[in-house]
Amino acid sequence: MTNPTTQQGLMPEPARTSDFVHLHFLVFLWGFTSILGMLMQDLDALQVVLWRGMLTLVGLVLVVTYQRNWEPIRPRRMVQMLGTGAILAVHWLTFFAAARLSNVSTCLAGLATCALWTSLLEPLITRRKFRPIELVLGFVVLIGLNMIIYADFSRTTGLLIGVFSAVCSALFSVLNVGFVRQYKAITITFYEILGCTLTIACMIPVFNWIWPNDFGLWAWPNGSTFGYLLVLAWLCTVYAYTASVSLMKRFTVFAMNLTINLEPVYGIILAWLFFGQTEEMTLGFYAGTVLIIASVVAYPSLSKRFMG
Repeated sequence: MTNPTTQQGLMPEPARTSDFVHLHFLVFLWGFTSILGMLMQDLDALQVVLWRGMLTLVGLVLVVTYQRNWEPIRPRRMVQMLGTGAILAVHWLTFFAAARLSNVSTCLAGLATCALWTSLLEPLITRRKFRPIELVLGFVVLIGLNMIIYADFSRTTGLLIGVFSAVCSALFSVLNVGFVRQYKAITITFYEILGCTLTIACMIPVFNWIWPNDFGLWAWPNGSTFGYLLVLAWLCTVYAYTASVSLMKRFTVFAMNLTINLEPVYGIILAWLFFGQTEEMTLGFYAGTVLIIASVVAYPSLSKRFMG
């Protein structure tokens, strides 16, 4: 299989079986983030994201210092990474907000449209050749999404916010292509998380001014919530994000985001296990899940056939 070129014109390294297994494990961890978000009800979505960013920065500093892995970076690139981190902040915020406005399943169903937005955004931003097969598979995922949520239209607001979160996730992934060939994964993650945290820190006083009864400037988590935050920050973010950026050297952005479409599948199953009847799974869920899994499984062979 011939892998497509990246933004810098370099060929990605060939992906191994272990890379696919690793990627699916990361997707499973991301599917668990929505569960953690729902378990931290004593914090609003903004505060969850702020604490996640701060604890993630602490974890990254500890890892980089221990490994003596600090890397010099050009100021222009640093600003670009901080800006990409701002997009990540919006993705995180809308992700947790969507789950709380509807439920975990609806939020993750909206997030499943990520591959569709990637197929549209990547050619525009990286200026690579447009691949119709990616758009076709993106629409297959969209059909699967519709089948999952068809039986319940009462959660439209949460669904739409989840879709917007998917747009932000796709844009974040595409922009990362410009960094992965020049810098280490942990360097990219550090500056993007820094940009994310600074963005949320600026958002909280603004939101508190607009909606003074809904948002607090600061909130200390209780014991169990702090434990969830540590898992969210250090396992689901420090480890998972750094590893995913590293894997971008072996996968195209679309291939990664297509696999990440399994996040709703893992997340919805986990939500059902944790929250029971509030996360009911219908026949449409199973049919939509089959379509999403089929698109992930079919991508390697179809890309080889239609992209050379």
